[in-house]
Amino acid sequence: MCAFFCTLQILVAKIEILFVGLSGKVRAHEYPEAPKWPVSKNIAFTPPFKKTPSITYGVSFLDSEYDDNVRAVVTSHDITPNGFTLTLNTYANTSQWGMEASWMACPTR
Repeated sequence: MCAFFCTLQILVAKIEILFVGLSGKVRAHEYPEAPKWPVSKNIAFTPPFKKTPSITYGVSFLDSEYDDNVRAVVTSHDITPNGFTLTLNTYANTSQWGMEASWMACPTR
């Protein structure tokens, strides 16, 4: 009986990924010391996509010094049907205490 329900759960997950996609967040936030930029996170798709998905992402949280320039860079790379890497970064003299990016992976036709 368990084998049937486990198989059914896997099939439902595969169907959901075909039509819905996957999403998540990558967050780096430390205080009183800032994170060591850049911060990269490898994201695995479970289950994997059949083809390389489209990835979209955006900054959803920033914690920076109140009297400093705010510079945030988010990049995705190494995108495959099995996963991708999302990198959070800043540059120049920005004092960035934290950053979060929300991402979404959608199946391609």
